[in-house]
Amino acid sequence: MSWYIEEQEPVYLDYNATTPLDPTVKNAITAGLELWANPASGNPIALKAREEIDKARKSLAELLRVTSDEVIFTSGGTETNNWVIHSCVERFKAEHPNQTPHVICSAIEHPSILEPLRHLRDTGQIEFTELPIDPKTGQITPSDALKLVKPSTCLVTVMLANNETGVIQPIAELSDAVRKASSKHGT
Repeated sequence: MSWYIEEQEPVYLDYNATTPLDPTVKNAITAGLELWANPASGNPIALKAREEIDKARKSLAELLRVTSDEVIFTSGGTETNNWVIHSCVERFKAEHPNQTPHVICSAIEHPSILEPLRHLRDTGQIEFTELPIDPKTGQITPSDALKLVKPSTCLVTVMLANNETGVIQPIAELSDAVRKASSKHGT
C-alpha cells in the first residue's frame, strides 16, 4: 500500500483550517513586510509605512461603506473578538449600571468567543446563554434566539461559517429575529 501512496500526488483535505496563499496575496504581504518601520515614528521609512496603512484603511472603509476611523486593525481574530465582547459588555454596564449584561452565543462558536464569555460568566460579570444547534443541520434556529433575547441582552454572537464543519448559519434571519426582539424589549 505504501508504494501506491508514494507514487500519487497528495490530496490536501484540510482547506477548512488553511489554504495555500493566492500569489497576489503573497505579493502584497511580501511588499508589506518591506515596510518594517514603526508607523508612529516621524522618519521617512516610518512615514511610508503609515501612508500604506492609511491607504489600506481607506480602501477597506470604501469596501465596507464606513468611514476610515471606523476601520481598526488588530493583531488577529482572538484580539478582535475579545475587544468586541468587552466593548459590548462595558457599554451596556455604563448605560445600565443596575443590570447584568446578557450575552447569547451559539454552542459551536470559536473558542476565542466561547472562552472569554464563559470567563465573564464564571466571574459574575455577565449572564450567558448558549444558543442550541439543530443536530440534523448544524444550524442555529433564529426563532430559538428570539425566545432567548431579554431586555438585558447586549450581544448575540454567531459565526457566519463554522471553521470546523463549514456549515453556514442563517445570519440574515437571525438578525431580523434579534431586531424584532430588541424593539419589543426596547434594547
